[in-house]
Amino acid sequence: MSSSSLVHFLRHVSFPPDPHLLPTALKSCPSLLLARALHAAAVAADLVGDSFVASSLLHAYIRFGATADARAVLDAMPQKSVVGWSALVAGHAAHGDAEGAWRVLEEMRQCASGMEPNVITWNGLVSGLNRSGCARDAVLALARMHAQGLLRPDITGVSCALSAVGDLGEVLVGEQFHGYAVKAGYKLDAYVATGLIDMYGKCGMTEEIVRVFDESSHMDVASCNALIAGLSRNAQVSEALRLFREFVGRGFELNVVSWTSIVACCVHNGKDLEAVELFREMQAQGIEPNSVTIPCVLPAFANVAALMHGRSAHCFSLRKGFFHDIYVGSALVDMYAKCGKVRVARMVFDAMPSRNVVSWNAMIGGYAMHGEAGNAVELFQSMLICKQNPDIVTFTCVLAACSQAGLIEEGRRYFSKMQRDHGIAPKMEHYACMVTLLGRAGRLGEAHDLISDMPFKPDGCIWGSLLGSCRVHSNVDMAEVAAEKLFHLEPDNAGNYVLLSNIYASKKMWDGVNRVREMMKDVGLKKEKGCSWIEIKNKVHMLLAGDDSHPMMTAIIEKVKQLNIEMRRLGFAPSTDFVLHDVEEHEKDDILAVHSEKLAVALGLISTSPGTSLRVIKNLRICGDCHEAMKFISTIRFSNLVSNEGSKTSIFLYLDCMFPEVSVEQSPAVPETSVAPPASQEQDMHQAPQESDLAQMGQEPDLPLSTAEEQDPVAPGDMTSRVSPPAALQQDSLAPSSALGQIAKEVEGVAAAPDSTPAVRVYSRRQRAEQRTYEPAPTANTDNAAGIRQWKINDGKKIHLLEQNGLSIDDYHSEYERLAGPLLSMRFMIDIIFVIAPE
Repeated sequence: MSSSSLVHFLRHVSFPPDPHLLPTALKSCPSLLLARALHAAAVAADLVGDSFVASSLLHAYIRFGATADARAVLDAMPQKSVVGWSALVAGHAAHGDAEGAWRVLEEMRQCASGMEPNVITWNGLVSGLNRSGCARDAVLALARMHAQGLLRPDITGVSCALSAVGDLGEVLVGEQFHGYAVKAGYKLDAYVATGLIDMYGKCGMTEEIVRVFDESSHMDVASCNALIAGLSRNAQVSEALRLFREFVGRGFELNVVSWTSIVACCVHNGKDLEAVELFREMQAQGIEPNSVTIPCVLPAFANVAALMHGRSAHCFSLRKGFFHDIYVGSALVDMYAKCGKVRVARMVFDAMPSRNVVSWNAMIGGYAMHGEAGNAVELFQSMLICKQNPDIVTFTCVLAACSQAGLIEEGRRYFSKMQRDHGIAPKMEHYACMVTLLGRAGRLGEAHDLISDMPFKPDGCIWGSLLGSCRVHSNVDMAEVAAEKLFHLEPDNAGNYVLLSNIYASKKMWDGVNRVREMMKDVGLKKEKGCSWIEIKNKVHMLLAGDDSHPMMTAIIEKVKQLNIEMRRLGFAPSTDFVLHDVEEHEKDDILAVHSEKLAVALGLISTSPGTSLRVIKNLRICGDCHEAMKFISTIRFSNLVSNEGSKTSIFLYLDCMFPEVSVEQSPAVPETSVAPPASQEQDMHQAPQESDLAQMGQEPDLPLSTAEEQDPVAPGDMTSRVSPPAALQQDSLAPSSALGQIAKEVEGVAAAPDSTPAVRVYSRRQRAEQRTYEPAPTANTDNAAGIRQWKINDGKKIHLLEQNGLSIDDYHSEYERLAGPLLSMRFMIDIIFVIAPE
């Protein structure tokens, strides 16, 4: 019988309740209101004098933090006991009331003889204060007990004190407790050893962690977990992995906490591949992940583009009911956004039963990463409407979105609203976003003035933002100012030296390049190698620039050479300006060919069927040459490429054409107007999906990719859609033709038609529209026509329109007039490419 049912029953019966029934009900009582109702029933039945009932009432009130009610029950007890007083002391301490706990402790000692606090009383005080965040009061309580000679701290008290000392970071105090434990003979106890490992780990004493662990004669799962957590906290991931493997080899029965700890250790220290492998091994060992494991491992899947692994975790979360956990949902949103699936991320976000600020930040940050500033700002406004207060991270995401889109005035407005409307003083990261925003727009002087006016000293992030902007605009003078600051603030950061060297190289200042390289050599720094990751058939592959250790490297190089030949036929010319070395031109071509992202894409093309989406993650920014090459490759192989460069995501969609301009980078979508659309909008991709829909998104990685997986929902306003390649282009290798030669030319106007019937015709590119229209010339057998129009508005926004296959030429003209007619009276920069392929 539940407590509420019991109260209802007691109100309608005439006989008094059983004194053994009330304590049972109080123990399982779910609310303070019901506890008071049961108290009233006990008073009415004259059972308050029963010590068993009174003690149960006392503990029930303490559990709900009603210390005043608990004190009233204690005062009404005919015979007060040490147990009752100790429970009240622990109750005050557990709810953070250190002053009240000390007051009750003094009253206990003064009330009558024989009421001295015992070791249970002191342990309850220390433990309660520590759990409630009053670590300093907990340590002082134990020190006072020992100094006054009241009692000798036992194993439980020392363990609680060590935990509190670790939270305070007071290693000297911790060493004193360590010495006391040795003298008292406690150091061999498993609880004390675990407390010492935890304390030294929190204080950064990694050598002491290992020493205490080695000296302990009772190594159990708890001490192993504390050891791994301590090493992880101090970035000793290699040692943590070694010891974890040793534990597994020695037959330790490690639990889900152990595996989650080592996975989190790898993720927090940048060992994402190791985290993925450990997660797979964990399941192979029969250890089932819990709701803490999933949010820990999802960032690793995102960082190495392991989308299928992420979907598997999503599906598992649905089956186990973890999706209702707010942290699991937030981690899924972040994972999908980083894997290029921002629309799926939004579907997951809309389906979350509850959201906190972390959830909102994950979705706003996802939009910012994809350059969708309109959606990011719109979602931020929805966040305010939903009465969710933004935090520091929220404004960092919003400002980053404005920075990506070049929205200077909007960025300034939100920067000023932070403190004015929300009481959040701008931090270093917010100033860094503003410096990047101004710098990208070419306002380097304003960016420098903003740095000079900052209320605190700028750090490396600020000067790094300015230096990166100088690279974009090749401003050597400002770059030297920023670099000089960075060399003092971050002397061990090789990236700053490399960036300055690249700026010199872009201006052909080879003396400056050599000078920077000598500086790096003097301080013992080396440039970080480019590294890319790609997931193929449930396995993550890592490729390094210029490295030949991959078992398929020979085939990869051959595929890169083949792609280069085919791209050159389409007019691609390597951008050797991005080779920042003073070498011959043919050597520059060779250097560009082995960039890690090209190797990853080549491996993906070798290992997957045509049309499969490829997702590549790189540790550094993608150079301009590789960026342009991705566009051509996506066209040649009819594949969609998603590249993630840390803070920036580029999406290259195959759009049924053979010209690089139609490969779309960061196609923005029209801002959404609500967080969760009405249920009547059944076809709206932003509708909150049902569990069956989410299960399809989270399919297991061992299942083959379905057709639906590659046909993601299309955002309203982003009217690009998948189409099949024209029949004339459905071949593995494109033979050279005069038509393709015409396409490759950068022309103003209509490309000259070759003598033979062309497979492709191109009409106009980058023309100034002034009351002008562009229409495809009538061509025989053009029922399989497809077209792409990219309108680039003067303020920098883009609208992408794509016609489906299967339109007759008359329908094609009509659709074009309907869509383009209203726009032609305005001044736009227009990219229009029509592709007409005969059957």
